[in-house]
Amino acid sequence: GPVGALFAAVYGDAGDEDVFRREKDRLLRGTRAELKKNAQKTRSFRKQIEDAADHDATKNRADEIMAYQHAYVAGSSTLEVYDFETGEAKTVEVDPLLGPTATAEALYKKARKRRKTAGAVEPLLEAAATEAAYLEQVEFTLTELDGAGEDDRAALGEIAAELVDG
Repeated sequence: GPVGALFAAVYGDAGDEDVFRREKDRLLRGTRAELKKNAQKTRSFRKQIEDAADHDATKNRADEIMAYQHAYVAGSSTLEVYDFETGEAKTVEVDPLLGPTATAEALYKKARKRRKTAGAVEPLLEAAATEAAYLEQVEFTLTELDGAGEDDRAALGEIAAELVDG
């Protein structure tokens, strides 16, 4: 069939089984390399989301500074505030060069940026999970093919074409 012709064109006189095995190995290597890349991407996305997850805490710190800035002593690097949740007194850092208002503004900006990052990375993480599931399925299918029948050769050809498109 056309698949046989394709293999013949690619591999010349090598026996069908050799050709099949080489092509299968090549596709498996490629699939596993993609899975490895996918895992690295996934780790990176998770880390970005983790880093961004503290945007609420960052915003709260800014809110506390704004609420208690009247108690700020000029030139000081700290400010005593009262935790909104617990009411407990605690010390927060203030940039003495900026003062409390500008320090709070910088924290608000940081919180907004982190929230935006988390929102942008979520769909990328989902896409990576979908891709991983697909690649694992391809890997499984490839390992199951033994090249005995025309069906296996056809399946291998389809996978090769799919991976090129993907």
